Amino acid sequence: MGLAALGAFVGCRASHVATPNPTGVVETIFLIGDAGEPDPRLPATVLDSLAVQATAVGQRGTILFLGDNIYPSGTADSSSVNYADVLRRLDAQIKTVPSGGTGIFLPGNHDWSDGGQGGLFGAATAADGLLVIRRQSALIPRRPKHAGATVMMLPKGGCPGPVVVDRERVRLILLDSQWWLHNYIVRDSVSDDPEHGCSTHTMGEITQAVRDSLKTTHPGQSVIVASHHPLRTGGPHGGYCGAFALFRRWANTSQDLLGKSYTLMRDSLNSALKTRPPLIYAAGHDHSLQVMLGRTSSYALVSGAGSIGKGECAARLRQSLYVGQATSGFMRLDFVPGDSVLLRVYRYDSHLEGEVYSRWLHDRK
Repeated sequence: MGLAALGAFVGCRASHVATPNPTGVVETIFLIGDAGEPDPRLPATVLDSLAVQATAVGQRGTILFLGDNIYPSGTADSSSVNYADVLRRLDAQIKTVPSGGTGIFLPGNHDWSDGGQGGLFGAATAADGLLVIRRQSALIPRRPKHAGATVMMLPKGGCPGPVVVDRERVRLILLDSQWWLHNYIVRDSVSDDPEHGCSTHTMGEITQAVRDSLKTTHPGQSVIVASHHPLRTGGPHGGYCGAFALFRRWANTSQDLLGKSYTLMRDSLNSALKTRPPLIYAAGHDHSLQVMLGRTSSYALVSGAGSIGKGECAARLRQSLYVGQATSGFMRLDFVPGDSVLLRVYRYDSHLEGEVYSRWLHDRK
């Protein structure tokens, strides 16, 4: 099936009336997270539809992969029996980035060896010296891609960030949130290297760098802060939904919002964001599609439904504007001149295929 035909197919069953493409789009950002477990026995509808839309956008488009790019434990060593499957999972995402387009992979907890001690210091052999998250960071640019496509991991090499990527209409402030939550050593001679190492090493340095990045935007730019872990969610990681929801509220696990490490991260980042709230804080982690009003951003988006068959429940919170649960999909942001941004949510399951929600977003100054 050709790209044009596929694009028509994936939109034909949507119950929501599709929003016409806005005119004068300057920049398009796609948000898709937790896409690292595509089932080869199922149609790759989500990634195929993403590829169709990204191809139509071309060089003005950026795909943000919001972490958990390779399940279950990140990038295995090339000698591992799992290495071929690691490449399959990663390449399925990379091939969605068209010629002229940009794909940016953020790290997630599964990319850090699922939070295990091998996450940073998990070199498979003394010879290669690559650590799990660093291995993925180095591997991504080397994988086959469309001619003219740019593909990278940011922040790279186990560094926390923030990394700033400026476009004409949008500033991306990118964070490796698992750095905050990892229970093992996250700093060594490589990260300390003055020329090639991390630019920040402590929580205080990170939050100050976020503040500075928010204050130095160019005229007309909207700001998206993105990481794998959300600051607000109605999903299981927020202590909602499922048989173990109440347990997760007091279990103090590092991957849940009410855990001590996660709370420290949320409080620190919220303190930085409130100095000049961005338009959007975008994340994955929970396997659902959620559009919410933010606490320290105008909007909080959770787009962690990139893998078919992994959809989870999500509760409708007081701040919720849209909730798509037990489904797969992604989000799209079209930036036009001025201060307007069109958000569209695309959902794919047995009942719906295509656009299910749209909203014009504006900074709440």
